Formats: sequence, structure tokens, C-alpha cells
Amino acid sequence: MTTDGGQAATGLPTDDLGTERALILGLGRRGGGEGATRFLAERGASVFVYDSLPATELAATLRRLADLANLDLSLLGTRVEDLDLDGWDLVVRNPAIPVDAPVLDALRARNVPIETEASLFIEHFPGRAITITGTKGKTSTAFYLHHLLGGGEGGAEVGGDGSDGGDGSDGAVDVLLAGNMGGSALEALTGRTADSIAVMEVSSFQTETIAERGLEIPIACLTNLMADHQDRYLKAGMTAEEGLASYWAAKAALFANQRTDAWRVHPADLPNQLLADAPARWFCVFADHPEAEGAAWIADGAIHLRLLGAADTTVEVLPVADLPVEDPHRQENVLIALAAALLAGVDLDTLRRRLTTLPVVPHRMEPVPVDGPTVWINDTAASAPSAAAAGVRSRGATGSLTALSGGAPKGLPLQPLVDAYLATGCNVVLLPGEESARLASLLDDAGVAYDGPFDTMADAVAAAATTGTDTVLLAPGCSSFGTNGYPGFEDEFDRGGQFVAAVLRQHGIAVSDRLAARLRAPRRRSIAAEIERATADDVDLTT
Repeated sequence: MTTDGGQAATGLPTDDLGTERALILGLGRRGGGEGATRFLAERGASVFVYDSLPATELAATLRRLADLANLDLSLLGTRVEDLDLDGWDLVVRNPAIPVDAPVLDALRARNVPIETEASLFIEHFPGRAITITGTKGKTSTAFYLHHLLGGGEGGAEVGGDGSDGGDGSDGAVDVLLAGNMGGSALEALTGRTADSIAVMEVSSFQTETIAERGLEIPIACLTNLMADHQDRYLKAGMTAEEGLASYWAAKAALFANQRTDAWRVHPADLPNQLLADAPARWFCVFADHPEAEGAAWIADGAIHLRLLGAADTTVEVLPVADLPVEDPHRQENVLIALAAALLAGVDLDTLRRRLTTLPVVPHRMEPVPVDGPTVWINDTAASAPSAAAAGVRSRGATGSLTALSGGAPKGLPLQPLVDAYLATGCNVVLLPGEESARLASLLDDAGVAYDGPFDTMADAVAAAATTGTDTVLLAPGCSSFGTNGYPGFEDEFDRGGQFVAAVLRQHGIAVSDRLAARLRAPRRRSIAAEIERATADDVDLTT
């Protein structure tokens, strides 16, 4: 998405940034800041790296950047308030820094372009970037779309492309799965062409900058809007409704700069004010709608499509039973991916074939491959109460259930999760965390029995194993971090990886530190594939 004359929208040359001074505002440890640092430095920029953490706590990241000569680390471990804000030609903010932070407002007043790693990627990507946002379902939708476009197994490394849609007959397709999944998409720019397609998951923290930079997205998808991130968007003096509206507006900002020949894919139940100025054509999902130019929905046990521009023509795609996805809320993700793939040009017969081989998505309703009467499921990504409640209701409808829940506060009401427990009659095991104490109080009031909170995942899994239910579901409904002296996890993927490792060990599978680290990765292969690729030193099946 470069402009004429070899200039990216940043105003910086795409082949060489010369002596431009760039500031990385928050290096972080998830890979985005690292990727942006390398991307700019390798193109000639003098890159200054800021983070509130000292160099000692960023050692692993800094070791990987040690080969860069034009890197200044003197700002590490300092206060953002003490930064000299003059003389910068480009700033790349960590998404954890709010878009309205005083330091960013001061930089805007100096006319300094502010980017994120995601917006930099979109600006420099020569092909089409299909973006996916929403409160929940972003990653699953991205994995499914990557597969439907011909990207092969969704668990490929960041930057990996695929040439096989699953049956070996679909031809070479240069499709990239990237975005808010760990690692850096910028590492995958080399070798991409105008025919390449990038499937990008983006958070509200990234859509804000995509909109601010005026980037045009050819196909933009929004999965849903629920309550989340009110610890960020609910400002002092706001009502709860205003905080929620601010968060939702950040999501819908993805549509702001689309062209009239672009596409937006989303359900019909979005607040009207969010779409008042959306210029792109609309493909409706989950139901048909007379104002949409196309639609995809589920009815009578099958997926249906209304073809583009054909108001009275619908086709049945395939029975829902043919999908390798059981949960209704994740079948909605399939509909969004199907719509986007159709808009990207994949023919319906190919889509029918690929829909039957959708990949397992790490950390999202992910079964743990162990023997025994109980099904163990890792849904660590369900960090909002409404998302965890959806999983509890889905699995609770199929048999007896134990839910592992709790963690750190997100500023969201827990009642939807409590209501799901009551509706399904499930057992509850509480994880470590500050919010677990509040959840326990609500459970006491509702008359719901529970075990815990436990200080470790291993203890929580051991307690769940004694319940004898048909399913044990990791359904946190809370953030993963330790807060105010309460124990926690490094992030949601660490939480999910610890759950999987504990379940494997509970079933007599010894897991080494190296395999445990693989299981904690945001983007990895399936659990079975990770075990299979492990060496004899990684995992040993005991007798």
C-alpha cells in the first residue's frame, strides 16, 4: 500500500530511511516493538528505543537486536514524562500506550507522524490487507480466513505463507497471517507482491492509529461488539455507557477511511451511529438484511449465502454438520471468514471444500488431546465475562461441565458469567487472581458451589480432575496478570499453555520446559503437532 514514487504513507522512502530519527515508544516483549525497531533500523533510520522497563528486563529482546548498529538504548528505564519530544521524524507507539496519552498529544502538536507496528505494515504491504477486529472471535476468524484463502495450516509461523488450501489442488496463493498474535508482521514484508494477501487481526488499540493515519482497507471485518477494555476506555467523569461507546467507536474506526468500492463485513446489530459515515459496501453476517449487498447466515442446519447484488438469489453452501467447528459462537466466526474469502475472489466450490478442513485455533476452544472420559478444552482467550459465558453455555448444553474461571480485574461486570453457571449447573474452580475473590463473593450470593481460588494452575487442574464431569473448560472471564499482590500469569497465552501442560501431566505425560514454552506461544501448531514434533527429551509418555 505504498503511494506513487516509492514513498510509503509515512513520507519515508520504502527502500532507505536515510538519517531519519525514529522513536520506538514502548519496546515491549510481544514482538511488535522489536519488529518495528528492526524494520526502521535496517532501512537506515537512527532508532531510539524507549521503554519504562530497564534493559535488564528486556534482555532477550535486546539480544535479538544486538546486530543493529544504528540503535540507541539510552532511553530504556526512563520516565515517559522526561522524554525530549523535539526532533523526531517518526514515532511508533506500543498499543499499550493509550492513543490520547499526553505524550502523544504533545507529539501531534509537533506534527510528528505516529504509527503502530500494524499501521506501518499496512502502509508498506504491496498487496491487499484484509483486517479483522471485534471484541471476541478475531483470531479464530483470521485463522479460518487464512485457510479459506489457501494459506494452509493456520499454525504456521508469523510471516509464513501457504500454497495449499488443504487438499493439494488449489494452486499457489501468497497469503500471510499476521497482526495482533505475537511476533511482528513487518518481518514478513520481504518478497511480497501486489498479488499477496495479508489477513490481519487488529485490536481497538491498533484500529485507532489505522484510522488516524487515513489508511484505506479494502475488506474490513468486525466480528461483534461486547463490553471489554473498560479499564482503558472508561475515563474519569464518563458514564458506563459513554465508556462502552468510546470502545466501540475505536473498533468501528476501521471503516472510516474505506473507499466506496471497498467492503465492510459485520452483523446487522451494530449501533447506527457507528456506521453513519461508513462509505464501503456492506456484506451482512449472521442474518440477511435488505440494505446489505450480500449476506451469510445459518438456518435449518446449513450455511446460506445471498450472492452479491442478487436480492432474490440464495444458495446453500453446506450443512453445518460438515464444519469441524461445533460451538455456535465460533460458527459465526466461520461466516465472517467465508464472506471475506468470497469478497477476496475465492470461488464457492473451493470454499465448500476448504470449509470442511478448518484448522484448530490455538487457545480458542482448543481440545487437549488426552485419553479418558473427560474432554479438556483450553479457551484462555475468553478473558471477558461475556466471552467466557458463551463457552460455558455452549459446552454446558452438551453435558456436565466444570469451568476454570477467575483472574485479574478488567473493569467488567461478572454477572453474565455467573448467569451462565446457573443456567448450565456447572461446577466452578477458581483460578488465582484479585478478581477471583469478587467472583467468589458473587457465587456465594447466587448459591453456586466452587473450589478455590487456587494459587497455581496445576492445583486448579487437579481439583477439576476430581469432578468427573464430561467436560472441563478453561473459561477465565478475567485478565491473566497478577495484580495487587495476587498471583497471576505472564499473559493469557501463558495461562493457556500452563493449563494444557497441567492437563497433559495430569494424564501421565511428562512435559519438559521446552515443550511447555511452545505450548505458551500465542501462535503455534496444534497441541498434538507440538507433541509430535517434540524430541524424546521434550516429552515422554509414562507407563
